[in-house]
Amino acid sequence: MGAMEFKIVLKNLLFLPIIFICLHFTSCTTPKSQGEKLGHELCDCKKQYANNLNNVYQDYLANFDSFGFTTSQEASQKWQEILNLEKKNYDECTTKVDQKCKEAKTKFQTDVGQMFDPDDLQKAMSNPQKYAKEVAKKQKSFAKNLEKNKEK
Repeated sequence: MGAMEFKIVLKNLLFLPIIFICLHFTSCTTPKSQGEKLGHELCDCKKQYANNLNNVYQDYLANFDSFGFTTSQEASQKWQEILNLEKKNYDECTTKVDQKCKEAKTKFQTDVGQMFDPDDLQKAMSNPQKYAKEVAKKQKSFAKNLEKNKEK
């Protein structure tokens, strides 16, 4: 290996750690981005559940005669079985998101971590304006308490 080739290899080796450091910092998630991602995942669970319910309802109606029910109780039981299966799939989906929320809470152990509470995510999705007001109120209260503690 000549001196020129050695210099090129040395330069490349010096740039590798810089590249890895840049990649590390650009690939890190923030609490906000993680929360948004989890919120979207929970919404996806709900959308999928709604779509599945619509599809099974349409299938149930389309195939109702082929089931050969003799009583309304049999028809109700079959419908309940179908609903239970869809509910189970939905629960599995939301459980995965809840687990990711718990993992995010441990990753971001700050007051921002409270934003990953699955109950808070559901509140935020059901009534965003009310949730935003509650969060603003909590933040003001937290800031006041922080000021009080600094004065002591």
